[in-house]
Order: sequence, then C-alpha cells, then structure tokens
Amino acid sequence: MNAVTSDIIEKVQKLLRMADETRGASQQERETAMRKAQELITRHGLEMAQMRVDEGRTEVKVGRDDVVTDRPQYDYDTYVAKILKKCFKVHVVWSTYYANNGKKRLKICLVGTPEDTMMAREAMPTFVSAMKDGLSFYLSSRGVKWNSADANGFYRGVADGYIKASEEGQQRAYASATKDNVDAYAVVLVDTQKAITAFVANEWSNLRTTTQRRGHSNAAYGAGVVVGAGVSTRRKLS
Repeated sequence: MNAVTSDIIEKVQKLLRMADETRGASQQERETAMRKAQELITRHGLEMAQMRVDEGRTEVKVGRDDVVTDRPQYDYDTYVAKILKKCFKVHVVWSTYYANNGKKRLKICLVGTPEDTMMAREAMPTFVSAMKDGLSFYLSSRGVKWNSADANGFYRGVADGYIKASEEGQQRAYASATKDNVDAYAVVLVDTQKAITAFVANEWSNLRTTTQRRGHSNAAYGAGVVVGAGVSTRRKLS
C-alpha cells in the first residue's frame, strides 16, 4: 500500500471518528463528516483508476481481512454488509468459531482490495452501533419490546438512509472529475467485482447463501432512514 493510499485511509478514519456522536459531534457535523468520508473514498477511487490507466495496469488485487468478534451473528449484520458492499466495495462472508468458553461466535471476512477492506473494517463499528443502539432508543422511546418487524424495518432503514445520503458525496466527487476518469473508475469497479467473485469462489467453494423472509415495520423503517442519514443513534425520531 503506497503512502498516498495510507494517507487517504487515515483521513477517512478521522472523518468516521468525527461522525461518532459519543465524541460530542452535532447532528450536522456527523452528517457532514460522513458525506466527506464518502466523497474522499470516491475521489481516491477515481485517482487510482486514472493512475491504473496511465500505467497500463489491468490486474486488480483483492484479498481477505478477517474480523474476529466475541459475539454471535445478529440480524443487523445483513444490513451492515449491505452498506459495506454498496459504499465500501467489499464482499462480506460470515463464518462461526467456538470460543474458549464453548460458545459459538461470529467471524466476519471482508473481501476486497487492501484499502477498501481496511476502510470497511474501520467503518463497521459505526454502523453496528447505529443499528443496535439506535433500535434500542427507538423501542424504549415508544415503550415497545423488541420484535422482529420493528428490528428488521429499522435496520433496513439505517442501511438505505446511509446509502442514499452517501450518494451525495459520491456525486460531488464525480462532478469534479473528467468523463474519461469516471469511465475508467467504472471499469475498475467492474474488474474489482469480478476479482472479488473469483476470490470468493476459490476460497469458499461450498459457500451457501440464504434468503430469509423478514417482517417489516414501515414506521421503524422511516425512523431508521433518519438515523442512517446521519449515522446517529440518538437522532430525534418522529
């Protein structure tokens, strides 16, 4: 990883930390930080795409970064993975292991380029907190117990809210780039996805995907969208 990439990752990490409400950031500051982070990620991608064209490189190198947790898998993990795939260009594979106490725990494998997986690893706790703590606040503010319809509606809303908001940062980056640069970046994204697909197929030949039918609360979804737009767990919810 070159010095420029390391510098970009450090800047993105700082912006993600600024978006952490526990550090005292206002709602506006959080939203601004998250949009700047996404704009910076996209700008870096555009620059790397142009460098790739200039140097005549065609290969995209991807790998895996394993995140070992001390918890089981939860429903919100599916929606965190949705954000990471859409906004950080990584594929998520889940597996389990048994801890020393005999309990089954979750291992999250991020597949992508080194810089993408590193940024995704840094961002992941922010989205987990927004979904987990945000749902807790949403339910307690209404005096409602946990239920799958509210939970999955809220989680989905957070993911969709953040993805939609992040598109503003992406569009700002595209607006300042040349058409050739944008086209080159589009090719890189396609090639990266192909490389990820091949890597996953090689690493997990028997990988199975499952689709679950989940209940959905429209009210909880709307509240989640509001939270996702600012990645806040305590945003005022109507």
